[in-house]
Amino acid sequence: MKCMTGIVTAIALCSAGSVFAQSGVGGEGKAFDKTVKPLKVFGGLFIPNSNSGGYSTRTGFTLGFGYKFWENNIVTIDGEVRTTVFQVRFNGDDGTLAQVGFMMNIIGHPSRDLFVGIGAGISGGKVDVGGRDFGRSGGGLFQGFIGHDFENNSFVQLRLQSGSQTIQRGWSVELGFRF
Repeated sequence: MKCMTGIVTAIALCSAGSVFAQSGVGGEGKAFDKTVKPLKVFGGLFIPNSNSGGYSTRTGFTLGFGYKFWENNIVTIDGEVRTTVFQVRFNGDDGTLAQVGFMMNIIGHPSRDLFVGIGAGISGGKVDVGGRDFGRSGGGLFQGFIGHDFENNSFVQLRLQSGSQTIQRGWSVELGFRF
């Protein structure tokens, strides 16, 4: 149920961001141009780097989708909903931590094919492993990323994620498509 609440909240925030962007606030940018592919989907390998406090983590995966709200020649603002899933081991027990998050990103375009960005948002997901809770129902999440766009509407990006809890830290390598 908490997962559904998070998804509904993310969709509501995306809708609000779209209304804001289409209102023309922000100068010479445009809300979106359908020829520039405003939607994206992506997925890849997630490598947690939060092995401390007597627990360990194993490589998992990340999946998500996003929507471009506003852009000009230099900057893009988009939102994304993503899930990150990986294994947590503590006291000889294993559990799967699945986090769902909503991020707002500011993306710069230093060249035609290169992009760099930062984002902030919220994420939630908990699991009990060996009598200890990992994750929580809501917390801050931050990311930085760099990527390359290809001519066939695909892209690849390297992302560093950190959050209000150590368990949220990690890297991901992702492949995505714009449509």
